[in-house]
Formats: sequence, structure tokens, C-alpha cells
Amino acid sequence: MKRELWLIVRRAVEYLPSEGAYLAAMRGLSRLGDGGGMTMKRSGAMVVLDGGHHVASLRRLPFYVRGLEYRAKRLTSDYSLDHIGFQPGDVVIDCGANVGDLLLSLDTTGVALRYVAFEPGRVEFECLRRNAGRFPQHTVELHREALGDRNGTATFHANSDDGDGSILEIAGTTEKVEVDIVRLDSLPFGRVKLLKLEAEGYEPEVLEGAGGILDRIEYIAADVGFERGLKHESTLPAVTNFLLAHGFSIVANAKGRLVLLFRNNSLR
Repeated sequence: MKRELWLIVRRAVEYLPSEGAYLAAMRGLSRLGDGGGMTMKRSGAMVVLDGGHHVASLRRLPFYVRGLEYRAKRLTSDYSLDHIGFQPGDVVIDCGANVGDLLLSLDTTGVALRYVAFEPGRVEFECLRRNAGRFPQHTVELHREALGDRNGTATFHANSDDGDGSILEIAGTTEKVEVDIVRLDSLPFGRVKLLKLEAEGYEPEVLEGAGGILDRIEYIAADVGFERGLKHESTLPAVTNFLLAHGFSIVANAKGRLVLLFRNNSLR
């Protein structure tokens, strides 16, 4: 019964008109949702949770109201990380890192990793930079760049209200900025344990730009949901067909989200 009540309250607070009322409701929702009554404080364009974790948008707070530990478990499940045996020094590439929440999950492995993040969003990258500093056990490399099928520049369409953004035009765009875009295979990587691929519909182009190093990537966790462009198309067919043709197979899928984990058959 408690879960049903929590879901009802969560939907209701989304419509609160003032920022102060919204933050107060989210704090209450955190207590109701076993989040331990998280602290939530506005800091410029960001929101700071429990004195240290930075979030780029008020509207993303529902992802955190059950606590950072729950958020870590949720992402571990979404990206099927339990299927991967991480070893010290393994390289994890986070495409579309947003504020770096993947680090919350990776940290639960207890293994020191090399974490390489790509995030072109202005506020998101600043949150990522601050959040990454909380994980000194990992070797962290942060790039305020987009990944794609070419090297150069591109227009990044940002929706600051929802904390989303894409190289493709998206609904609700509040800001357009020119950002650097790079091919993943133009960068000096050896073997990569995991590529987490979440590019808001731009996943096929990112994979095209990774063509030269696909044989060195062991796992790819790809968000293939309905986020491509203004038509909100799924990238499931394009991503799956591309990776199957390049020697990958599907080993797991998330519950409740269109996220697939692929493994490179030649690296078994």
C-alpha cells in the first residue's frame, strides 16, 4: 500500500507550480519513499543532494527520492552490470554521462576502474565534474564533447527543464549550442570493458564512429528507447542489426526500459 501511495504522491508533485513547493514536496517524497529524507538544496542551475551529489534539473529529482543507494541499484539493473566481471583498471566509457550517475553503480563493484565520460551539456558537465570528484578510487577522464560519426562540431539541442539533450533536434529544446563532436575510434583506446551508450536517439551514429575499435569493446549497454528525433523513434532495430553484424550477441535486457547488453563474441 505504501508503494501505491508513494507513486500517487510522486505524480501529484510534478504539477506543483513553484520551485520552493516542488523542492519541499520532493523532500517529503524522499521520506515517504524510504530515501532517508534526503537534503535537497538549490545551487545556481543545479540541485545538490545530501551535501554532495549534483543534479542538473529539478525535474530529474524523482530519480533520486528513494536515495542514492537505490539509484545505484536501479542503474546496475538497467545496464545489466551484474553480468560483467570487472577487473582493476578496466576501461568504462560513458557516452551521454549526464551527471555521472553511472559512477554510483560502478563504485558498488569495489573495483578501481578507468572511467571515461562524454557529456556535451553545459550544466550536466559541471555536475559531472563535481560528482566525479567524489570517487577518487577511480581514474576519471571527463570530456565535454559529443560522440558521433565524424570529427568536428555539431549543434547540441538541450532541454534544460528535463536535463536532456541530443545532437538530433528534440521536443522542448530550450537551448542550442555548438559543441565538439568526435569519433570514438579516433581516440587512443586499447581494450574497453564496457561502452555505456545513451545518446538520446543518436546511438547509431555513435556506433558508426566506434567502428574502428569495436573489436576491442567487450560489452555495450545500449539505451534503444523511443528517443530519436522529433518522431520519438526507437533505435532498437538499427543498433541491434549493426552490433549483430559486427559479431556481438545480446546477453541481457533491462526490466521496464529498452536497454540491451551486448557482448563481443570474439572476446569471450
